[in-house]
Amino acid sequence: MRNRIKRLLREGFRAFEGRLAKEYDYVVIARPQLAELVAHDAQAAVTTALGELLERAGLLVAEVDAS
Repeated sequence: MRNRIKRLLREGFRAFEGRLAKEYDYVVIARPQLAELVAHDAQAAVTTALGELLERAGLLVAEVDAS
């Protein structure tokens, strides 16, 4: 279960790769409630929860247009 949670968190961070503030290092501590979330909905739920957390913390920046 621990490795699955780590993998899901890494994939969740990849979803926000272009929007994360670059001046910070990120440390995530998975609480026991995350195991319950993973058991029910897996990747979509982890990515949503991670996005909400990053947004509340003010760590998401607007996406930069590549053109």
